[in-house]
Amino acid sequence: KYRYIPYEIFSNIIEEGQKDGTIGDGNPEELSFVFWTLMKGLAMQYAAQKDKKISINKNIIMKLF
Repeated sequence: KYRYIPYEIFSNIIEEGQKDGTIGDGNPEELSFVFWTLMKGLAMQYAAQKDKKISINKNIIMKLF
């Protein structure tokens, strides 16, 4: 049950962003799944490659939405 909380939170944030025009069209639940999965994947890569300097540009991520 608790593992779904981030998806619900991001779904609500995405839905609000769609209402005010800051996030593009799409199913908020699907977009929250993609967003949260992307964040987890980036965090795992970052943790696994501590010896490399990795810069994550938030604008690149936001262009996906």
